Amino acid sequence: YTQLKSDTLSKIPFAQMKNLETLSLIDVNLQMNFSSSSTFLKTNQLLYYLDLSGNKLAYLVNDSTVQGFFKQNNAKLAWLQLVNTSLTDKDLDAYFNLSGFTSLNYLNLSQNRIVTVRRNHFDTILYLNKIDLSSNRIEWIEAGSFEHCKQLFHLYLSNNLLEYLNISVFGGENKWAMLDKLAIENNLLKLLDVLAYMPSMNFLS
Repeated sequence: YTQLKSDTLSKIPFAQMKNLETLSLIDVNLQMNFSSSSTFLKTNQLLYYLDLSGNKLAYLVNDSTVQGFFKQNNAKLAWLQLVNTSLTDKDLDAYFNLSGFTSLNYLNLSQNRIVTVRRNHFDTILYLNKIDLSSNRIEWIEAGSFEHCKQLFHLYLSNNLLEYLNISVFGGENKWAMLDKLAIENNLLKLLDVLAYMPSMNFLS
C-alpha cells in the first residue's frame, strides 16, 4: 500500500513499487509524474485500487501517455477514484475513456464537471456495484446509460442539475431490480417515476 497526498514530487520512484496492490496519488502534481506513473500502471499486474483524486487530469488531454493508460485494458483494477479532477463528459468521450476498466466494482467521478452522462461511458464495465456521480453539473442522463451495469447496487447522483430521472436510463422497467441505494438529493427534480420499479430499494435520499 502506498499513499502520496498533497505532494509536489518531481519524480515518484515507481520502479521500486512493482508489487503494489493499492495506490493513492492524491493531489500530487500528476502533470509532472504521469509519464513515469503510466509506465508503472501498464506493467503492474496486482493493482486493484487506484486513487488519482485532486489531480487536474483535464490538463493532460494532449499527453499521449495519459491517453495510452486510459485506452489500455485495465482488467485487474476493481476500485477507481477520480474525484475533483476537472473531468468533463467530453473528456470521458475523447481522452479518458473507461472502456478498458472492465472489472471495476467501484467508480467515483464526483466533484467534476460532467454535464451529460452518455450511454457509452459505462457500457463495458459490467461488474460495477457503486457509481458516484455526485457534485457534478449533470443535466441529462442518456437512455440506456446504466443498461449494462447489471450488478449496480448503489448510485449517487446528489448535488447536480437533474430535472428528470426516468427508467429509460437503465434500459427498461426490469433493469432497476438490483438497485439498493439511490442518492439524488439537491437536484432540480420535477419528475421521479422510477420508485415503482425498485423492489430492492432500502435507501433513498
